[in-house]
Amino acid sequence: MSSIFQLEQPSKFKFSIAPRPDEGYCQYCTMHILKGKAALLVIDVQHDFIDDGAPVHCVGGKDMLPKIKQLIEACRGADIPVIYTQEVHRASHVDMGRELDGNEPDHCIIGSKGVEIMEEIAPDDK
Repeated sequence: MSSIFQLEQPSKFKFSIAPRPDEGYCQYCTMHILKGKAALLVIDVQHDFIDDGAPVHCVGGKDMLPKIKQLIEACRGADIPVIYTQEVHRASHVDMGRELDGNEPDHCIIGSKGVEIMEEIAPDDK
């Protein structure tokens, strides 16, 4: 049996989650997730990218949090793995790589609030 989810307006983003392709097709959906063959990746949704005034502020990032949260909850409810990544750097900059080529400010330093995933969408303890 497929489940169809629609995220709140204004995105009009719909997706279906189904155990098999023949049970998951929804002609009105913009994305189809095949249960058992999918995982949701939540990549670098951290304070140093999302907060107002963040060192590497991503414009519109904060506005996306409710939509990301809905997608995470739908995937968890359908037993689809949710995998998080975090960008992390040492204060010594030894691991900054090509980021040092430009004038990118310090960000995601170990032990700082900036490295933490936004609380609204943080991993659960399960």
